[in-house]
Amino acid sequence: MSNKYQSLSKTILVVINNYQDVSHNQHLLRLLKFLTIEKKCKISLFVLSNKGPLKSKFQRYSHIKIDSYTNFFLFLKRNKKILFISKELRSEYFIFFCRFITGWNNHTHLTIRPSFGFLNESIWKIIKNILFYFSLLIVDENIAVGKTVERKIKQNHFFGKKASTAYIPNSVSNDFLMQVNKKYSFKDLKFLYTGFLEKRKNLFLTLSILDSLNESFSFMILGDGPNKKKLINQTKTMSLNKKVKFIGHVKNIRPFFLKSNAFIFLSKMEGLSLSLLEAMGAGLVCFASDIPENRELIVNKKNGFLIPLNNPKLAIKSFKSAIDNKHNYIEISNQAKETIKQSFCDEVTFPKYYRLITDKQKNYN
Repeated sequence: MSNKYQSLSKTILVVINNYQDVSHNQHLLRLLKFLTIEKKCKISLFVLSNKGPLKSKFQRYSHIKIDSYTNFFLFLKRNKKILFISKELRSEYFIFFCRFITGWNNHTHLTIRPSFGFLNESIWKIIKNILFYFSLLIVDENIAVGKTVERKIKQNHFFGKKASTAYIPNSVSNDFLMQVNKKYSFKDLKFLYTGFLEKRKNLFLTLSILDSLNESFSFMILGDGPNKKKLINQTKTMSLNKKVKFIGHVKNIRPFFLKSNAFIFLSKMEGLSLSLLEAMGAGLVCFASDIPENRELIVNKKNGFLIPLNNPKLAIKSFKSAIDNKHNYIEISNQAKETIKQSFCDEVTFPKYYRLITDKQKNYN
């Protein structure tokens, strides 16, 4: 290890918890590829836990030097001025600790904010919220993935001080947009959901809505999570088990987008959902919860449908009304793809990261 970092200077140091969060880590890997290949940035990646389905994808990418947190201080010793990038709270606090030990002002820390805080569903979530608000203030720049996240960060004052914030939206791979470019038939609705199976994703409401429909449909659920077993039992109770299929985690989601034509996403809270971005980019007709974050992407009845979450009866009524709009689905599908192509593809957003990083690096050039 003694010579490994000798030649590195002004390196971007990315710290992540693990390789578990598939959507966000795939987005991060694409960003790192853009920075190293297109912009010739030097990047090292430190991983706090060496687990997760994307481990091999990161390891196959030779342009990034990957190491464990045990060698972190050696890296800082070899490189006096570092620009840190993090994406999760645990990795942020690891960086805070290391900066405190090695000299706070020697380094610059940018963190990507996938959402604003956490739902207060347990004591641990409340503790995480407190830590989250504290971390907003002490990083050098909060990169908000959506306008709603940016606005919420800016609205909060901490002892009279505002958190520094930049807006760079989440985005979809240009390759993905090309590979799922397809015209759909909407004779039968083939619904899809991709994401973590947890309480805030509101899948129990989704099942209740589908149970109220009188027409033929199928529903594929991609992903795993703590609510999976309860959701499976719920489909059996509702006699939906023949229509609803739990696929689990998959390495390649693109074939499932091609098999579907509609997307259900009734989450109670998001940042700017990568799953929803992908579904719109694939041209699926999206039924999304009417929350501020989703309104950044969907204009109701123009490029998708917004479903209110005020109460289940209203949600069912709104959903059934959207189902009656099938004659507009082809135009809605095309408008959804155009929305992503114009504003939320990697080609548009990744250069913004580069401009922010080069601006921050001027502080220690």
